[in-house]
Amino acid sequence: MLSGNRFDIVLRNVCIEQKNELTREGAIELTTTRLRDAARSMKEIGFINFFGMQRFGKYHDTHLVGIAVLKGDFKTACDLIMRVKPGEQERYKKLRELWEKRFTDIDQTDEEAANVAEMKCAKEVLKGLGRFMNCETSIVHSLSRKPRDYKKAFGSIAKHMRSMFLHAYQSYLWNKAASHRIENGGATDVMEGDLVLVENKQLKEGGSGTS
Repeated sequence: MLSGNRFDIVLRNVCIEQKNELTREGAIELTTTRLRDAARSMKEIGFINFFGMQRFGKYHDTHLVGIAVLKGDFKTACDLIMRVKPGEQERYKKLRELWEKRFTDIDQTDEEAANVAEMKCAKEVLKGLGRFMNCETSIVHSLSRKPRDYKKAFGSIAKHMRSMFLHAYQSYLWNKAASHRIENGGATDVMEGDLVLVENKQLKEGGSGTS
């Protein structure tokens, strides 16, 4: 069983704010002092173990997809994946905009017309998607065959990718809960209900070091 990971972290081009100009040696000494203080604080006090932004995807919206899935709103889940992304290449932006406008001038109560419109748009969008746009490709490929079946379309995404959206929402809830805990109880004091790891006497004897 994996009990943890160990990393060597290299910091480069560290900038320390100071009022006066320092020599190179002085800057190195000041930086070293600050880093040692930070490492000491981490060792003695610890840190808040938030999930980083990478857990929420490049566009910080994977948890929103997870929320929609848990609500059973697969259309919203697919729309979130397919919507225009900031900073994306122009050709992909145009494809996403085309998808968002697929029902323009279409009476969506007319099931046949809406299905034809989505199927046609899906086939067009599918031609231009990039090789790494796996979720988008799965969705439009499914909808090109069975239009407006968004549950099936979302289900066509690879299982590990579907799980990613739910894990993102779990991470979002953890970050919210951790923030609430710190705001109301501080970062160092133990409160009723906390789970605490306590160093035991077996550490030097090869034990786990915690109990």
